[in-house]
Amino acid sequence: METILNVFSIPLTAFGVNAALAAATALIAAGGWCAYRRIRYGAWIRMAVLALPLMLLCSRILYAVGNVLYYTRTVGDLTKMLHFWDGGASVLGALLGLILAAAITERWQKLRPGMLQDAVAIGAPIGLIIERLSEAGTELGMGQTIDADWMATHPFFAVDDGYGYIVHAVFRYEAIVAAVLLLALLVWVIVRKGDTGAHGDLLLVMLTLLGSSQALLESLRNDGHMLIGFVRVNQIVSIVLPVVALSVWTARAHRGHHGFDWKLLLMWLLAAGGITIATVQEFAVDSSDNVLLDYGIMAAGLAMVVAAALITRRWTRKINYE
Repeated sequence: METILNVFSIPLTAFGVNAALAAATALIAAGGWCAYRRIRYGAWIRMAVLALPLMLLCSRILYAVGNVLYYTRTVGDLTKMLHFWDGGASVLGALLGLILAAAITERWQKLRPGMLQDAVAIGAPIGLIIERLSEAGTELGMGQTIDADWMATHPFFAVDDGYGYIVHAVFRYEAIVAAVLLLALLVWVIVRKGDTGAHGDLLLVMLTLLGSSQALLESLRNDGHMLIGFVRVNQIVSIVLPVVALSVWTARAHRGHHGFDWKLLLMWLLAAGGITIATVQEFAVDSSDNVLLDYGIMAAGLAMVVAAALITRRWTRKINYE
């Protein structure tokens, strides 16, 4: 990565500057949501102050976990994990740090759980757009080799991986997905006239859509980022996000509905089926004769997970508020 300058022997790269810009923009956008919801400025600024170190910390921790074999086998020194200035971070880890900062601030400022976390749902996609586009020119966000001639000659889909191979520019795909996700959330807020359900629902919806789409996009990546053997750590974390949302909505449903509910069980079976299909297809694409078909089946499986979570949310809202 291009080094702009050295600060006390620590290199400052263009990507690092853009990542900082992404974090700042996400926090500013979250502040805009707080203003819209009339959440006091003091709560937002405290969240922002907490978020900066927590985003860095969680980002580095998840990165270190995803590269544990590098530190234990290649380098042979676990203390190198502490050298964050040498590079290495996780975008999903930064997102988790931001959510953690929002949750801590809610308790600190005695706000209802989920109020500040909904602000994260608006800010995070904007930060993701900036960060993903900043991966251009780095070794990050590189995908599999492009087989289709029309895609290989299109500047949006294709990028040279630095070794003469034309590969998918997955980082651009991820930026577009984040933009579509942001637009969908804003349209939902406008159509519902600000009524997004219980506090925290906006974040849970965002995590459901982001996690499911990212699980597919991680499969397209071929940059060796955060791999433990053949396991893509970011892909595992991504598919956990909609499961967390499903768990929260299921717990809320049980607060308003006592006893066994076969509908909730059916949604969990639907989600489990979707994850199973996606997992099987993840292995199938490696030796596929029809990659487009296999990725389509994977997308269908992930869509099942999204449907299970959102239907559970709707059912939860119905039994709690009607």
